[in-house]
Amino acid sequence: MIIKKSAIAAAIVGTFVSSIANAKTLVWEDNFDGDTIDTSVWTYDVGNSGWGNNELQNYTDDSDNAYVEDGNLIIQAVQESDGSFTSARLKSLGRLSYKYGTIEARIKLPDLDAGLWPAFWQLGSDYGQAGWPACGELDILEAGMAEALEAGVVNSEISGAFHWWHESDDYTGQADYGVSQNLVEDFGSSSDLTEDYHIFGMTWTPDSIVMWVDDESNQIAALTDTSDSAFDEFRQHNFLILNLAVGGIFPQIYDNSEITAPMPAKMYIDYVRIYDNDDSSYSTELSLTADTAKSGNLGVFGDSSDISESLTFGTDIELYVWNNMESQSSVDESDALEFQIDTGEWYGMGVWMHYDLNLMNYQNGHLNFRMKTTSEETIGIGINSTSGGESWVDLSVDGDTFGLERDGQWHEVSIPLSKFGVDYNTISQAFMVRGDGPSEAFTLSIDDIYFSESVEKTTPSCTFSLYSENTEADSSFELGTDGNLYIWGETLIETSPSPYEGSESLSYTSAGAGWFGMAFTADYYYDMSAFDNDTATLNFALKSSSTTTFKIGMKSGSIDDVEQKWIDFANGADPYGFARDGQWHQISIPVSDFSDEVDMSNVVQLFELLGVDGEISDIEIDNIYFSGGIGGNDDSGDDSDSGGDEGDSEDSGDSGEAGSQDLIAQATVTASNEIQPIANAVDGNSSTRWESAHGGDSVWVLLDLGEAEALNTLTIDWETANAATYAVQGSNDTISWTTLANFSGGSAGERTDEHSLSGSYRYVRLYFTERSTSYGYSIWELGLTGGDGQASSISATSELQSAELAIDGDSNTRWESAHGVDNVSLTYDLGSVQSIGTLNIDWETANAAAYTLLGSTDGSNWTTVESFSGMGTGERTDAITVEGNYRYLKIDCTERNTVYGYSIWEISTY
Repeated sequence: MIIKKSAIAAAIVGTFVSSIANAKTLVWEDNFDGDTIDTSVWTYDVGNSGWGNNELQNYTDDSDNAYVEDGNLIIQAVQESDGSFTSARLKSLGRLSYKYGTIEARIKLPDLDAGLWPAFWQLGSDYGQAGWPACGELDILEAGMAEALEAGVVNSEISGAFHWWHESDDYTGQADYGVSQNLVEDFGSSSDLTEDYHIFGMTWTPDSIVMWVDDESNQIAALTDTSDSAFDEFRQHNFLILNLAVGGIFPQIYDNSEITAPMPAKMYIDYVRIYDNDDSSYSTELSLTADTAKSGNLGVFGDSSDISESLTFGTDIELYVWNNMESQSSVDESDALEFQIDTGEWYGMGVWMHYDLNLMNYQNGHLNFRMKTTSEETIGIGINSTSGGESWVDLSVDGDTFGLERDGQWHEVSIPLSKFGVDYNTISQAFMVRGDGPSEAFTLSIDDIYFSESVEKTTPSCTFSLYSENTEADSSFELGTDGNLYIWGETLIETSPSPYEGSESLSYTSAGAGWFGMAFTADYYYDMSAFDNDTATLNFALKSSSTTTFKIGMKSGSIDDVEQKWIDFANGADPYGFARDGQWHQISIPVSDFSDEVDMSNVVQLFELLGVDGEISDIEIDNIYFSGGIGGNDDSGDDSDSGGDEGDSEDSGDSGEAGSQDLIAQATVTASNEIQPIANAVDGNSSTRWESAHGGDSVWVLLDLGEAEALNTLTIDWETANAATYAVQGSNDTISWTTLANFSGGSAGERTDEHSLSGSYRYVRLYFTERSTSYGYSIWELGLTGGDGQASSISATSELQSAELAIDGDSNTRWESAHGVDNVSLTYDLGSVQSIGTLNIDWETANAAAYTLLGSTDGSNWTTVESFSGMGTGERTDAITVEGNYRYLKIDCTERNTVYGYSIWEISTY
């Protein structure tokens, strides 16, 4: 983004007056009015390479550097404790592009004095193939330039610029043209860049490009005649970029110590919008990620019957041999690719794309091919992407073979695409092969290369064990089946374990590489959405006496260093109650501490350990599991408001006066973490107690009563380490919670809390948020009374035999309606709001040909669960998936199957 004026640029610069200022149609916008950045539109550039401009910052995808707040995208530059800088650079590459039209963004900038370099710009979508500047670059907004710093006007000076590769009889080479203007002096603005929002726009046609501020008449820079073929870069789709750089060639500041702009510095983007110019000679072309996404079995090479669509040589792809792979066949004529590879030199080849291939539907799928060889050399298989770089998987005799045998026969190889760290929206080389110089020459044959679409993700919930021998879990991660534990770069060496539980643990010392790391990596992506809530935790036992800093992390998605969250454990500032005393500590990290940057619906590395500050003498980890996955996806179809705000009794399930039955006896009780078991709090022994992990404030205890019960009194007998603040909540589905009681202002010391409760619930949760001591929470005994709520009942609009016979548990008695009447309703009152999975209707021969099942929490507002028509005659059982929370169920019959009425043996819910 250097601003300079080349000779060729000067020849075509002129003044442009817009004729379309009032004739535009909005075709796309991002108003940043959600809670998170839209990853279907934006991804990130990450790293500290200087970005060709000697920039000082490290670009990250951290939520500290880019986030949505109050209807703005905020890009924030931060000075870290070591004096370095971090910031963010967002781009729409592979997700959104457009050609022609008017684009504008409403932006407010931070104080730029001195060293900040904000920009709103775009590059040609063939960036991965043509490179820069042949792809073309359009800089709609840049600010912070050195000349403005020297003149003392940096917070009001703006520039627009063009960069391209120019080829003509007069000049061949890089061409650059840029103009700077003063917002206040040149355009009469009453506010500078930092005092208010300004609209930065560009009007782009096949013949001209004009950059402007606040109004199209406020022209910053323009190319007024781009019809010549030398400007072809500006006649293709472009993608968008928003960033806030620190230092570099634009402000001409190259040392951290010379950055004097106030930190943190925030660039506010209110919206980005693209308009069609409503010109009959051309129209705006807009491409979204779904428009270009491939599907089915996509062939790269071969004619296998498994391939549903194939890429074409010369149009979509080209095959390039890089080194030491002499082709023994013709791509056009042979049934297979065959290469002779000689000794000594490395070998390699690649299938290059003419454009970025969109494989967004394949991220959890497979790369498949047939291979034949007798060599036992390690063979690298790779994929390259414009946005995410290249990634390789080794086929090794001693490691992963993915189906390859070295017997000179054809074998099917299938590699999970989760193994490749690339951006599947921007595949630039679809298939690559490489290897070190072999000790013996060999022949390598390859055929039927194709991608197969994503498979269904694993979706754990409740309690999910990653590495534990004794934790009672609903599902477990099986090493060797679901994925593996990988030591990165052989940086950790196993040592003699002393397990926290069971007979095994992960016990290591570092191997002397200066860093260390490992991860539990899944073979396929995991949908961990069930744990994306305020109470779920990642739990593990941890022990170390080393003072070396390390990190615990999780990662989602396929792009390296994007959707990756690390939590630092630093000596003297260790979180979650950890102490470096060589003793076991049970750690519970709220999943919400990861989910601000990790997409919990698409997790590939479930638990990571990383150290980059030297060696670690000892670290031991055990009993790794997720808890609190209470719910997962809910598809009940209930459109009613299910919010759980305090005092909201919409779904409270109040069923009348509760009794004094001991509900603890029937409850299953769990806790988000424990040092001493939660069973001690319900064993009737006032000398035993539950104790949570030390140092963590966010902890919960959950009572599952098995079915909805009317609640009366909750009693908590606290040990000295009690809760200073907590809430008591009720739910019938563990998704929507109603606050039943709040407590705050507690101090350390033994006490008994008693809460009068109302409503009918299956689940009762004690949600602790503040400790009164430096330890955890500790409870001697829990008590809960209730029950004896209102009984269920049933009624019908027509009865020859009583509707009560349909819920009496006797399959020989039945409800029967009057004969000859089609419109009849049967209403089942369960007595309280309950979580219902399935409703069974056991019909007698006189059944309904058409009916609708509805649900309600109050008997007045009804939600359609499912409608049926064309149902057959004769006795049958309809098992209807409800998956919702209702007190009332109505069977609304509208068409009979016989000349009689309707008749039901039994109705039951599960």
